[in-house]
Amino acid sequence: MATTNSTIEKIAPMFTDLLIKKIECLKTDWQKPWIASLEQGLPRNIRGTLYNGGNVLMLLFYT
Repeated sequence: MATTNSTIEKIAPMFTDLLIKKIECLKTDWQKPWIASLEQGLPRNIRGTLYNGGNVLMLLFYT
C-alpha cells in the first residue's frame, strides 16, 4: 500500500508536534543509562520483525 501525499501531510504535523514535546521534556544532562546492541530493545511486530523508519521513532516515543 503506497503512502499518499495527503497521508504524509496529515501525519507529518502530528509527528513533528510529538517530537517537539518529547525533546522539550528531556533533561539537558540526560545520558543513556544502559548499553544495548543495535537491535536490542527496538520495537518488533508480533512476528518478531523489526519496525523501520518513522515507525520506530513513533513507537519509541509512546513507550
